[in-house]
Amino acid sequence: MSMFKWKRKAESSFTEHVQKWIESSADDQDENLSDSEVDCVTWVKRKKTLCLEDVATKVERLKNEGILFAELEKYSESIERFKTAIELQPNDGRLHEMLSQVFLMRGEDFLAIQAAERAVKCCPDWAEAYQTLARAQLNFGELNLAVESFRFANSIDNTNEEIEQELQSALLLQAHSSRLHDTNGSSSERNLINFQHGIDETTKSATVFLCKALFEKKILLQTLPRTLIFNQQHLFLHAFHTVSMQVRVIIRRFTNLAKVEQKKLIDRVQHSVALSWKVRDLNIFITETFEDALAQVVNLSRKFCNGEERKHPLFGLPIVVKDCFSTKGVRTTLGSKALENYKPNFTATVVEKLLQRGCVLLGKTNMDEFCMGTSGTNSYFGPVKNPWTFEVWRGKFDKEHNLENDWYITGGSSGGSAAAVACGISEIALGSDTGGSCRNPAAYCGVVGFKPTYGLLSRHGLVPLINSLDCVGILAKRVKDVSLALDAMAGLDWKDSTMEFYTPYLSADVVKYWKLISSILEREGGCKLVELSLPHTRFSNVCYHILGCSEIASNMSRYDGMEYGKGLTVFVACRRYRSNDEISFPSMLTRSRQESLNDVVRQRILAGNFFLLKNNYDKFYVKSLQIRRLIYEDYLRVFNDETVDVLLTPATSSDAPLYSQLKKDHYNCIQERRDDYFTLPANLAGLPALVLPVGLSGQNLPVGLQLIGKHFGEKQLLQLAQWLETRLSFENLSQDLMKI
Repeated sequence: MSMFKWKRKAESSFTEHVQKWIESSADDQDENLSDSEVDCVTWVKRKKTLCLEDVATKVERLKNEGILFAELEKYSESIERFKTAIELQPNDGRLHEMLSQVFLMRGEDFLAIQAAERAVKCCPDWAEAYQTLARAQLNFGELNLAVESFRFANSIDNTNEEIEQELQSALLLQAHSSRLHDTNGSSSERNLINFQHGIDETTKSATVFLCKALFEKKILLQTLPRTLIFNQQHLFLHAFHTVSMQVRVIIRRFTNLAKVEQKKLIDRVQHSVALSWKVRDLNIFITETFEDALAQVVNLSRKFCNGEERKHPLFGLPIVVKDCFSTKGVRTTLGSKALENYKPNFTATVVEKLLQRGCVLLGKTNMDEFCMGTSGTNSYFGPVKNPWTFEVWRGKFDKEHNLENDWYITGGSSGGSAAAVACGISEIALGSDTGGSCRNPAAYCGVVGFKPTYGLLSRHGLVPLINSLDCVGILAKRVKDVSLALDAMAGLDWKDSTMEFYTPYLSADVVKYWKLISSILEREGGCKLVELSLPHTRFSNVCYHILGCSEIASNMSRYDGMEYGKGLTVFVACRRYRSNDEISFPSMLTRSRQESLNDVVRQRILAGNFFLLKNNYDKFYVKSLQIRRLIYEDYLRVFNDETVDVLLTPATSSDAPLYSQLKKDHYNCIQERRDDYFTLPANLAGLPALVLPVGLSGQNLPVGLQLIGKHFGEKQLLQLAQWLETRLSFENLSQDLMKI
């Protein structure tokens, strides 16, 4: 075994113990002060500085003496020097690690493990501390733990060839140990000796730990020497005195690993929380659950380290959820004043599944009120702002360019979730998709937006907008993350009862990337490109809004203000200013909705009730159902008769517009209709669809394209998207730019 690199770098640190020693020693220091330096404060400061210098000098001297004595094989003197140095600097992991090496040279493996564990505790991200710990465990006979420690060291520093070689040697020993364990008792000792002669010198020094197999099977335990000594490199193997000693070592090791694991998880959540505060002006969250998130991650790490939970790929991942998903005990507002303080008593199935797999909820994200809108600006809690504004206005924030006057929109209605992923606050976010509410903001914010087949993910706990079209949506930075989230959430839920694109207003950037991706698929992917006609797509906008407004009018009837919202306030006002005869439910309902719902919501309720009138029902609602069936059959023909696997279409007509443009007369309505044109058909046909960021426009804003797959063809769709993602290498928004 190669040994002992003494020239390792580590920062010195001073504890309260050292500080007290400095202050008490200051009076004993001898220094001649001139008459001009009689100031008491100056004198004390100078004394403390001298003492600090003395501590550092003394520790360095003791360390060098310890190294010298170790090289001269005077281990007792070396240990004494390192222990004295540690008393002065108890948090210096470098000193603990060197002491562990001396114990190894002396053959005191158990003490070497203890010293190495203290080094790991002081420097949890130092690969060489784990390397020394692994060597000590290997000498002590803890082969499996040694392999684990070598792996941990290799994960921290995978460029260290020495660690890699020692890991491979330990894995080889582990394999031979398993074979020895399977042999009978009479031949175990002979196999151990034969094995020693069959390996190289580098590995030979560690073969003594195969005696662990003898110990585990209690073979020849009485005849096993109390101490087996191999002269190579002064390595010792002490036979175990009791099982409890082995158990204590294992418990101590896993306690340290638990602390390291817990620190990593907490750091991950704290980073997301800090970033959330940094971009607070973007108005991403409606409700923040940062304190609960930190408590949750501590509890998760404890359960995992106790073996109560199996680690999932999403374990410890911070997530955000659109504020239309019910979350028990956490405010769920749907971006409306009507539900400003509403707290559900249950959690949506998809959210519950993510939490069960170890995800950590950071909060509920902003959205257009009751999911009605494609701009992200229709929330009672204020508009969401696109983080790519930082990229476009880099270094230009002034009176003209600031987030109070103007910004680029996120799209909607899942604008808050898309912005959170774009910022890096969360790698995965939940949104909803009724007509493109997840894919539209994904295109504007430069992230992946995915709508699965209608009914694949449970809608239980997703407050409905249009029951026949609503889908749970997933937003993420990478297609792989979408796949992980989909696998975690998919499955049967008994609580859920459901489970043409060239247009004259397409921007030049969208057309350019549409052609570029098509050529990549044909040239590099070996795909056969076919131009198709979906003749009834042009009716999708009208069909969607008639069906949508009709179902909205029905669903919104539950928000009457009696159970929650503004109803009680209105009732008190009526009692105060009117006679009892004038108080009626219709008048109270009218006033409640006027105060608690915005214009967009009220307009859709009014339109829906109009379409559902007796004289209009067949003319509007029934005809829209027939058109929806024709749209569905168009896609069925394309996927079945023409053997198409995936459709590639635009996701939006252009990149994200400015908020000031959106507020111009009729621009909002026109922009919504143009963008809905590309995303609505997939909802009407119940097909899975995904938006993938493919590049930047001339304004340096993201452009996304849409992939539409067959019913329940999510696997094929995600595989193609991931292949494209690796070819395009789209650069996500840098967190360094998020400064106001």
